[in-house]
Amino acid sequence: MVLLITLIALARKFVILDPDVSPSEVAALAGATLALGATYWLLRERDDRSEVLAKSGPAQRQEGLE
Repeated sequence: MVLLITLIALARKFVILDPDVSPSEVAALAGATLALGATYWLLRERDDRSEVLAKSGPAQRQEGLE
């Protein structure tokens, strides 16, 4: 949840960015956005896999661990 709120705040920062901002600041914001987006994606994938394992039966859970 915190990552998602931070991504929204960075997107807002891009929208209200001044036209005379330095390229290095834009690159830093872009890098932070990419890093947070990748982290959010990885955590979402982990949560999706854990939900599938929780819904499966015990026999299927053991197969997934091997």
